[in-house]
Amino acid sequence: MSKNDSYDVSTIRARSSVYMSCDLHDGIHRNQNEVLILLICLLVPLRAFKETVRCYKKFSTYVFRHGDRTPTESYPNDPYRDYKWQGGWGALTKEGMVRMYNIGQWIRNEYGSIIGNKYESDLSLTQSTYADRCIMSAQVLLAALYPPNTEEIFVPGLMWHPVPVHSTPRHLDKTIVVKAPCPRLEKALKEAYANESKHPESPSAEYFQELSNYTAKNISTITDVEFLYNILEIEERNGLKLPEWTNKYYNQHMREIAARSLAIFTSNTLQQRLRGGPLLQEILERLHAFNDGQDTRRTYLYSAHDITLVNLLRTMGFTNEYFKPDYGSTLIFELHVASNSADTELKLMYLNDTEKMTLYHMNIPKCGTPCRLKTLTKLWKDVLPENWDDECLLLLIYEMFSWLSRVESGKQDLFENVADGLKKIYKSKLLPLEQHYQFQDFHSPQLDDPDFDAKPMILLVGQYSTGKTTFIKYLLERDFPGIRIGPEPTTDRFIAVMYNENERVIPGNALVVDPNKQFRPLSKFGNAFLNRFQCSTVASPVLKGISIVDTPGILSGEKQRVDRGYDFTGVMEWFAERVDRIILLFDAHKLDISDEFRRLIEALRGHDDKIRIVLNKADMIDHQQLMRVYGALMWSLGKVLQTPEVARVYIGSFWDQPLRYDVNKRLFEDEEQDLFKDMQSLPRNAALRKLNDLIKRARLAKVHAYIISALRKDMPSVFGKDTKKKELIKNLGQIYDQIQREQQISPGDFPDLKKMQESLAHHDFSKFNTLKPKLLEVVDNMLVKDIAQLMSMIPHEEIGTTSDSLVKGGAFEGVEDQVSPFGYKRGEGIDAGAGEPEWIVNKERYKYNLMFEKLGPCDGKITGAAAKSEMVKSKLPNNVLGRIWKLSDIDKDGFLDSEEFALAMHLIHVKLEGYDLPAELPDHLVPPSKRDT
Repeated sequence: MSKNDSYDVSTIRARSSVYMSCDLHDGIHRNQNEVLILLICLLVPLRAFKETVRCYKKFSTYVFRHGDRTPTESYPNDPYRDYKWQGGWGALTKEGMVRMYNIGQWIRNEYGSIIGNKYESDLSLTQSTYADRCIMSAQVLLAALYPPNTEEIFVPGLMWHPVPVHSTPRHLDKTIVVKAPCPRLEKALKEAYANESKHPESPSAEYFQELSNYTAKNISTITDVEFLYNILEIEERNGLKLPEWTNKYYNQHMREIAARSLAIFTSNTLQQRLRGGPLLQEILERLHAFNDGQDTRRTYLYSAHDITLVNLLRTMGFTNEYFKPDYGSTLIFELHVASNSADTELKLMYLNDTEKMTLYHMNIPKCGTPCRLKTLTKLWKDVLPENWDDECLLLLIYEMFSWLSRVESGKQDLFENVADGLKKIYKSKLLPLEQHYQFQDFHSPQLDDPDFDAKPMILLVGQYSTGKTTFIKYLLERDFPGIRIGPEPTTDRFIAVMYNENERVIPGNALVVDPNKQFRPLSKFGNAFLNRFQCSTVASPVLKGISIVDTPGILSGEKQRVDRGYDFTGVMEWFAERVDRIILLFDAHKLDISDEFRRLIEALRGHDDKIRIVLNKADMIDHQQLMRVYGALMWSLGKVLQTPEVARVYIGSFWDQPLRYDVNKRLFEDEEQDLFKDMQSLPRNAALRKLNDLIKRARLAKVHAYIISALRKDMPSVFGKDTKKKELIKNLGQIYDQIQREQQISPGDFPDLKKMQESLAHHDFSKFNTLKPKLLEVVDNMLVKDIAQLMSMIPHEEIGTTSDSLVKGGAFEGVEDQVSPFGYKRGEGIDAGAGEPEWIVNKERYKYNLMFEKLGPCDGKITGAAAKSEMVKSKLPNNVLGRIWKLSDIDKDGFLDSEEFALAMHLIHVKLEGYDLPAELPDHLVPPSKRDT
């Protein structure tokens, strides 16, 4: 993590924006401005006012961290272990009280018009966690927020009166700190710590050991480091001199580790849903209740901890940075409700600098600007629990049934996750069969843990100068170490482009001895290959979800006769077996498939489900030439792929330069979207792909065992071994047929006959093992029971997918771009008119009005039959016209007025232009007169 990743005041200041509306939110003279605007509202004529100023009712929710505190714990070597802290351990200090009192005054000054001049139970509610420092912080803040007036003073001279603070016992809290028992959260946290230990930015074992030595306390997790940092920070703030060893460790790096510790509790969707989701759901429900007129309270306050604010922020989608909220830091949810309810807007503000009381505006990820309240319900649906108790108990129920199943079979295991299960069943059940029949010598090397833990990989294959390296640059939107781009075979090596904060090039010989990488089996291809193999590590967000392998350009003509010095096809087969996608790139100017390329494509058979074909540089030819090139490519591929299905070809120009011929720009955009969405799905489907590959490997291993044992059975014991061996190899096809009949095995499960014959020529058949039914039974049981168990875990594991595993950043940002006007299909079709002041339908309204008048409206409306007579002229199917009617009949009265009819005709036009209809009518298409209803 870089220094900029910690979400401190300076980071927020760089990201903040000043908001100006009729309430002049950030003005220091807020109260005077509100009075001024109130006068404007009273004095300006209503019609003119509607055109210039919008006045808002407002609702606000505050979630704040408690004030400064004393340490909650110490460590054995702490020189202040016996220090007498005022108030005891974890107590609110006087400095903390002053801070919270100042925040209360600031809220009163900034939001007094919402909160009111005095406390009223039907206008505000304050909740706190169980901790004394949180309850006391709330009480101090409320003392400043609601100072007593003359009537409320009950002791002369005491300028305070009680305001209730509600709290829940720690073990029952399911909303703010979420300390109620939840087995799924406990399990998810263990997994998060395990994943954190493998993270490239995780502290080293030496770092933990050195801290343990200095403190005489076991420091083994980033949370241990966070607790230590908090102790040192409090001691320093209180003027206590820290030990000398802290000069090396108590620094920004330790603060960043502490911030990572706070984030680990919401590192995936499941944790966000069950830990941050309950409070976010309560806040969202109260926003809706106020907006719908079902709640009279205008203010809610939550007194909580730093972890509460972090949980909320990350659950809302702020997962690209780490937060370390200071004492008193406050999240403020402002609801701006216009007279037109369609304009209901939520603004999120962050008060992190409580010394200067500077407020920062935060844009809620993917909500857009302005952020509509109704958008959030859909946006956050995956992180809002439906039933917290039931979802927490899902793990217990699952384990109970797994235990019962295991008792019945006496064998079935429990797995922590899919990857863990694949490792266990491979090593314990499939690997013994492979080793017994020398599977690795014939087909594929033994699998290691990195093969199961690795991120999804994409293999780029193509003849030279088809744009493979440029394709990677286009995805990352940047260069990577070792990149070379040119018209001739500039990439003469295999380059694995992977994520790491330290950008560098790792040579092949060093790469294959790294136990944490999946490339160790590649050492069998020798130094000639390893000298042509490297890993380029890049700090690109794209590579947090996937890794990409660039390959040497396939040679053509005379060049393909030159020996590369290593088994090029064998290397490609090894990668093909382990990657998640194989992208074959073709140049629109060079469609000839060389002999080497043909052999390579043939070697990729059996991995057809992974192959995607890209016709690159398609902008260099016009649309007529493109049609011919596409046909020629399909013809060439049909001869090589030899499949009855037509291969899917993605057409485009994957680089960042202007298009030479832009007549096909829309086609290129559509194709790029389809390809990128396919690539984005890889992390989500990674577990399923690995499961599928293991099943294919198990089926092949079974067939291999039958073949090897059949060959061993037919070998003579003493004489004529060489002659019999040659005979068996020659008649291997007949052995295939016999095994197929006897074991009822599909022909597709057998290895390639020619390759198997070539491999068998180098082996001594007399050393083969005979058939061991027990080994085969174990594998059959694995396929029936263990694989089925892992399959059932995949949907649950997808819910807990970490944010780091999603493909984002680089060119992938354009796939979900709903912010800039250059997003995919922005301003087109149903999106046309979004963000514009005038209703888009008005542009053709004069034509629609003429049609409407000809249909004989009565009381300003036409019947369904009259509307149908005009709408059917579009020749659209009745089911499509039915959807258009439902979208257009805003008030659901079975009639259409002139605006609704114009909307219907506009939607018909959109559909006829080839665009899809929405499931719900977007805000910008709602007729102006209907936006209040």
